[in-house]
Amino acid sequence: MQLQNWICAEGTLAPASFVQNCKTVDDLVEEATNILMEWKITGHKNSDPVTPIVRAITFLPPCQFFLQLFEHEELLLDFMNQDITNHPEVDYSISAKRFKRVMKVWSSQKASSSLCHLLIKHKIILGYLDFYKKNYSEAFTTFVWISSVVKDLRKIYTDPMLPKTIDIVVLIYATQCCSFVNQQRLAKQRLEKTFLMMVLQDEFSIDDINAGIMGKFFVTCGMVYEKMAYSHASEHIIESREPHANIQTCLKLLKPHLNEMIRKYIIATTCMNQDDPSLMFVYDRVLWGLLVYGGIHLQTLWFFLALKNQKSLELDYAPLHLCPEHDYRLFDSNESLARYDNAWEIIDRSYDLRHDIDISETLSWDKSRGNTFLIPQIYVQGDLLVFHDETPKSDTKIKSCLKRDKTRDYENDIEFSMELIRMWKKSYKEHNGEIPDIALDPASINS
Repeated sequence: MQLQNWICAEGTLAPASFVQNCKTVDDLVEEATNILMEWKITGHKNSDPVTPIVRAITFLPPCQFFLQLFEHEELLLDFMNQDITNHPEVDYSISAKRFKRVMKVWSSQKASSSLCHLLIKHKIILGYLDFYKKNYSEAFTTFVWISSVVKDLRKIYTDPMLPKTIDIVVLIYATQCCSFVNQQRLAKQRLEKTFLMMVLQDEFSIDDINAGIMGKFFVTCGMVYEKMAYSHASEHIIESREPHANIQTCLKLLKPHLNEMIRKYIIATTCMNQDDPSLMFVYDRVLWGLLVYGGIHLQTLWFFLALKNQKSLELDYAPLHLCPEHDYRLFDSNESLARYDNAWEIIDRSYDLRHDIDISETLSWDKSRGNTFLIPQIYVQGDLLVFHDETPKSDTKIKSCLKRDKTRDYENDIEFSMELIRMWKKSYKEHNGEIPDIALDPASINS
């Protein structure tokens, strides 16, 4: 409805943008729905609704765009069942292993590639239907089936009639399914195995980048590393300054996984469609990662906070604003910083130090100054973020934690902080061209 209102008001949709992709998905779903309704009335299959549905699914769009179509789910399933019953040698329950054997027998037959293509398209729709209904375990099984079969299909047929995009998209969906379900239902080993399969498919065409698939790939990578950082976290006891206070057990998230998580989310912010409202969720996760990593330079936190604030202003004037009804599933929860009662307080107070610290940009990056400008180690304790020398009940005091300490080498922390800014600038320039003025702020570093 937002897009229709925008177009009716003679608003333009930029090519290779999130809103244009959503408009494309909306048109494809409407086309498929109209074909199904015509078939219902006439009983004649004059057109194919399956192909536009599969194409719409490959955009990994907000689920709401399929609402109109899936109101006619029974009609859609009847249409597909009629197609598949014309080929008694296969059915939807066939295992991937058996289907691969059948494909090898068929490889010399002219129509075999077309039949394989048909079954895979049907399975994509069935898998997405389960994903749409949040039947993630069933959807995961279907998407892994598709991935396994498509891999062999490309070995058997020189022209498998399937775009390369399918390979990566079904594995993104499969990885999301693993991430969205309770870890007790799908073991984390399955998540890591599916994730490995996905990252081995990291080849993207220009069309994939324009469709936002590359950005969602890196978001999904970041989400997996985020979950692994939690699942491999170590417990620490934080001593209290207050007498007779209870001892608090907090979590220190695994640093190597946080490192990869931050990098993947940063790259995602540069290669996602820049009008995608979910960029706000990704930037929040970057900021959260910078806090809990420990040892990140304040300038780096300020840099990414400024980028997020600038993007928020730009998206205020975008033709599409996300709301819960859009059901845009990039994460199991869009909340990251908001999960913690004091996270934004820590960030706001850290940002206020820009005005309190009277020091030049050059000196602030000076490695000889030790940890003077580095964020101290922060732990997770329930719905609070806790400094290493504070209890959860203490006031959030940022400046008092930034104490000069030359007892250890902080050079790696400072270098990593600078590297994150350079990485964002390089990736943004590669995917979007000119770097925005906000990223050229004197408080940042040169690329």
